Amino acid sequence: MRIAGFSTALGLAFVAGSLQAFRMDESGLRFRISFITVIVSAVGALIGWAYWRTVRDMIESETKPVTERRPKVRRFALFSVALVAAAVGSYIYRLRFVPSANVREVAEGLLLAFIAVGFVAFLLWWVVRFLERMDQ
Repeated sequence: MRIAGFSTALGLAFVAGSLQAFRMDESGLRFRISFITVIVSAVGALIGWAYWRTVRDMIESETKPVTERRPKVRRFALFSVALVAAAVGSYIYRLRFVPSANVREVAEGLLLAFIAVGFVAFLLWWVVRFLERMDQ
């Protein structure tokens, strides 16, 4: 779990930092790193670290009574939904850098990509459930 936590923290740091550093000016798209970029990247890393800490807490609570486990599972679910919403939001935010003539085409491509990734995620979930049932 340490590797997953580090990887997630690093990924969220890069995503948050790059979203903050992109700028559009009269000469085109620019990538300007500033002190704020470093702070935003650190916040992204802390969010990634906190997510895996939430996962760890949820896993460690599996042996505890349901009343103690339920808030940790709920926190994990809310955190996961928030991260998915933030990921989708980051792609929508980047649409502002697309020329207005191409926004519709790019938005359609993003929607199709989200549908395809969602379908693959559903298939993976279905296969895992199938294999877990076979083990029982």
